[in-house]
Amino acid sequence: MSSDTEDSSSDSSSPGEEESLGSQIVIQLKRSVFDRNDFLPDGCIETLITKCAVIKELGLTQEDMKEKTSNAKLVEFILNEGRKLFAIMLMSRFKGGDLQKGMTQFRRNKLGDAFLPITEENESKVPFFNPPKKPWDRQSIRTFCIEQWAFLVPVFSDKSLNLQLHTDEILPFICQGDDVREGAFGEVHQVTVHSCHDKNPVFTFDGKRANVAIKEIKQVHTDDEAKLRELKSEWEREVKAHIDTNKFHHPNIIEFIAAVTRGNSKSYLLFRWADGGNLREFWQSNKKPQLSVSLVRDVVVQLRGLADALDKLHGYGGGQGSYRHGDIKPENILRVRTKSVAPSEIDVGILKIADMGLAKHHTIVTEFRPPTSMRYTTYRYEPPEVISGVSGVSANSGRSRRQDIWSVGCVTLELIIWLLYGADAMNEFNDKYVIGEMGEPSPYFEIEGKGSNKRAKVHPAVDETMDALSRDQECRVGEKTAMKDLLHIVKTKLLVVSLGAATIIDGEGSVSPPHLSTIPAGSRASARELCLALDEIIDKGDKNEGYWYSGKSRSHSQRLPRIRSQGSSSLSPDTAFGQGFPTRQKEPMPPPSKDITIVVPPVTQVLKDEYRNATQIDKTEFPVDNKFAKELVRTIGIDGLFPINIKPIRLCGTCQKMEFFEPYFHIEDTWPELESNLDICDFCKMRWEVAQHLNLKKSSPIRFDRDQSMLKLNEGHVPVMSICRSSELQTPNAHFIQVGLPKLPAAASKTHFDILRQFLRNCDANHPKCPPPKTAPLPTRLIDLGTHESPTILIYETKPTDSLQYIALSHPWGPGPHFCTFRNNLEEYKKHISFDKLPATFQHAVTTTRELGLRYLWVDSICIIQGPDGDFAQEATRMEDVFSSAYCVLAASSAKGQEDGFLTPRKENDFLTFDKGGQPLYICRFMDDFKTHVLEGPLNKRGWVLQERALAHRTIFFTDRQTYWECGEGVRCETLTKMDNHLISFLGDPNFPSKISRDNSDRGEKIRLYENLYRQYSRLEFTRWHDRPIAIAGLEKRLIRDLEAQGGFGVFDDGRSLLQRSLLWRKGQEVSALERIEFPPERAFLVPSWSWMGYEGAIDYLDLPLGGVDWPPDAILGPWAEGGTETWHTGDGKGVVALSAAARGFKMGKENEEDFGIFYDRTEPSKTEQKTLKCVVVGKRIMKSKTPTDETTHYVLLIAPKKTNSPRGGKIYERVGVGYMKGRFIDLVGSGASGLVNVQ
Repeated sequence: MSSDTEDSSSDSSSPGEEESLGSQIVIQLKRSVFDRNDFLPDGCIETLITKCAVIKELGLTQEDMKEKTSNAKLVEFILNEGRKLFAIMLMSRFKGGDLQKGMTQFRRNKLGDAFLPITEENESKVPFFNPPKKPWDRQSIRTFCIEQWAFLVPVFSDKSLNLQLHTDEILPFICQGDDVREGAFGEVHQVTVHSCHDKNPVFTFDGKRANVAIKEIKQVHTDDEAKLRELKSEWEREVKAHIDTNKFHHPNIIEFIAAVTRGNSKSYLLFRWADGGNLREFWQSNKKPQLSVSLVRDVVVQLRGLADALDKLHGYGGGQGSYRHGDIKPENILRVRTKSVAPSEIDVGILKIADMGLAKHHTIVTEFRPPTSMRYTTYRYEPPEVISGVSGVSANSGRSRRQDIWSVGCVTLELIIWLLYGADAMNEFNDKYVIGEMGEPSPYFEIEGKGSNKRAKVHPAVDETMDALSRDQECRVGEKTAMKDLLHIVKTKLLVVSLGAATIIDGEGSVSPPHLSTIPAGSRASARELCLALDEIIDKGDKNEGYWYSGKSRSHSQRLPRIRSQGSSSLSPDTAFGQGFPTRQKEPMPPPSKDITIVVPPVTQVLKDEYRNATQIDKTEFPVDNKFAKELVRTIGIDGLFPINIKPIRLCGTCQKMEFFEPYFHIEDTWPELESNLDICDFCKMRWEVAQHLNLKKSSPIRFDRDQSMLKLNEGHVPVMSICRSSELQTPNAHFIQVGLPKLPAAASKTHFDILRQFLRNCDANHPKCPPPKTAPLPTRLIDLGTHESPTILIYETKPTDSLQYIALSHPWGPGPHFCTFRNNLEEYKKHISFDKLPATFQHAVTTTRELGLRYLWVDSICIIQGPDGDFAQEATRMEDVFSSAYCVLAASSAKGQEDGFLTPRKENDFLTFDKGGQPLYICRFMDDFKTHVLEGPLNKRGWVLQERALAHRTIFFTDRQTYWECGEGVRCETLTKMDNHLISFLGDPNFPSKISRDNSDRGEKIRLYENLYRQYSRLEFTRWHDRPIAIAGLEKRLIRDLEAQGGFGVFDDGRSLLQRSLLWRKGQEVSALERIEFPPERAFLVPSWSWMGYEGAIDYLDLPLGGVDWPPDAILGPWAEGGTETWHTGDGKGVVALSAAARGFKMGKENEEDFGIFYDRTEPSKTEQKTLKCVVVGKRIMKSKTPTDETTHYVLLIAPKKTNSPRGGKIYERVGVGYMKGRFIDLVGSGASGLVNVQ
């Protein structure tokens, strides 16, 4: 390791000449090898800045130091409050009178060492810096601000585990090793902390100070705010886990030293350096261990220590809460050496659990919620319960702490293989045996069945390997050895799918652990039960040393016995993930060292990469964004934004002491505590009210965690309260909290419109992709609202030469009568429309448009001529242009009809005001619910509105709670809260659907986005159902363009698999039967039977895996197949549209048969009609080569002959349903019984 010695230098300028104080400071400086800057070790300043030294540097005499003189007070100030200031001034080359004058300025302004550092944020509070007053000038101020960092170096101790540092603060590392390890989230360096800055050192086995591992979190260079917040969230969770678990001081948990954040860009975690590497590196460096009594004993003792550490994690909080690690694997089990050994010996060392980045805190009895989702877990060691919808795993789906035990079972099995056969055999087991259908690394389980019949089982290769190990001479029947008992524990208590009954004995102090024989048979053990089982092994070994190792020769046991199963015999877990699988990143395990490599076939990796983000699209976040909020306050002014009359609140002693700004702030309550405080504490009452829906037992704990500026209840996804502040509140951690409005201004008030105008100004100035193009086409007609001087309202017919900005209104028509333009009143309206005669919704649209500074407005019922002789048919095809060209769209989200209006009084929200140093902090009931207020509101139930929202560049939504703004940068609330959700932003995209064509949108994400769009659209309502294909035609054209496909009628064809996937829709689960839409004869197109657009009712899609399906290219051909002469879309009026498909006979399966499932679109055909049905094989599961076609799942369309034949006499078929079935049900010989047929 490169280093700077800690010994002080004794050099001096010349013999006999005393060094100046400044020179003495320079001599004591040390170099940080991490930052390449010098620093003064902690404690040195007290020995250097003495009373004599200060008096000498100031040039004072004994007369000057008389009691109570200004000079005496200055020296006292320096020694008590300003030693660092004094040293910094010396380093900034202040001397004599200038030094004295400068320090006097600090004293008179009561600015001591505690005020440091001086930065841009607080420089304004130094009156003699701005503007500079003698002896200061710009250069000396700059020098001071640079030199100060040498004296402001952090000290690591138990009292400072989470350090928030300035970007320029120096880390006191004086040595750095060459060993740099790469982790999932960043690099890990080995460093030595200067002894003066390490108050709680850890020592190695030979009595030396242990080095420190500093984990530098990788920085993501992206403009994607969601990705940056995601990394920050992972960091904050890891820090909190380490701070909590550090309290255990457990020998088998790696020692945590500190978390360090420097500015907004650098984050570090500091741990004890594990001088023995990790467990996998240990295996690879000891490829052929020689079995011995001591080796087996040491391994079991360390396993017992790891189990005990997990037990402490799982029981954290004395029953009031718990952790689970979530990513137990060999790379996260570190090793600390305990002795020096010869090359032929093995030191197992102390094994320590590390990397708590995935640790999840549980605060309530887990029966009341589903398992916690965790990201970035290692695929190989995941337990079966992470698969959504798997039956038979547990009577209590929330008992996720035992997920760690499955992972321990995986690691223990690898340990056993290593002990008996060595590292090469263990590598072969993982690389060649425990693999999925496509040769990819697999977890130690697989999935059987589909839908509600999904079941998990231990991977057959794992099962057979354990059976083979049980025949080893060290483990076979009749032997009394530790290895045999350890294997028995793995097989019967660790790698067990079932979690057993809901009795919880995890957790310290909850219940006495049972004897091993009392653990329920067939269920996975808890950490405590595992400890007990390992204790029994250790007890046996203490009584009989021969129990540890039989002593039999193992010269013939060079490799792991061959097994029959290589790979999965059922579904790989990937096929079962679907949309309900916990969000995560799947990737091949990185090679832990040069000695082990896991090779993933390229085709597998391509498939994984194509579908990596598909499960992450519906996640809502509320990032703190005070840049916009502060600009709004500055522009509008604070008056009118924040409540003036602060209502006093009652607080109990606990609530009075709450520090909401602290990192990882949380509140832990119990029902009795809250109920006893209902009459004396308003905040306790608010928490009691927001928790009422839980319906928990009286003894159940209640926990609120602050997630940025939101408070979430018991790890729920939706906040229950929000925290906001005024822009005037400036505490050290105030930036964690959103500047926001607890009380909204009155609807249609000046302040309300000021906020809306600021939304538009900010978007125009900062979001170049949001405003519509200036050359966008104009609607045929607009409503001219006149000017301030001449406010006449009339219909204006646009001209090709016009260049106008207009606002469009999205509203529900509701029950009649309706205000409309007809042929008989068009001329009248072109001259004048009375404002007073307009319905309330239109009046409010006029008022809002004028307040936003625009003159023109578009309203469908006025700008499109209604009635049978109107021009709706022509104008409906231009809806894409109308909404995509609008400067902004107003959405009357809470209105149910034209007479309701939208500038109506809003429901007031409850909030409490806390006094924080004379400035208010507000705790509010959560009301920023865009999904409920907008997406599930009355307006968004209309079929036409989905296209209106998607095509709009910016939209202002008026609800009965507040106003929301949506543009390409996400959703912002009138409260000033910002929210991000990828699924929501898909439709809020100003250049829809650009998110589907971005480079970082993988194929799986695109599929899930368009499927969700069509699911959502199919559940909307229409006054005229025959508008269903047209009301989304504009969006469909854009989707086809950006998917680089052809298509129409809700179906896409990209020459790969989109045609097949988009044809495999089915009726929604809430629908008993779809109804065919009767289209009027004037419609120039016919919707084919294979399109859901021809039906009334909701649809879903077959639960297909993303990847792992073979799509035969010639089984079905769309009307857009190669060789066609043109491309067309829905509504283009092409008459009959048909598919060409290979029709095959099939036989019906039994009802509820697992291998057979069909879903009819309409009512189920009669037995006679069923005999005429054919199927079209659209795709089939990719299985291993050994799986016969008869046992392969096929995905099919069901078709039936139409009553009328084609003009040429051939049979015409129509779709009647969709399904899946094993190949044995289908006539797969040749091209099928009927060959290619026409499906209309």
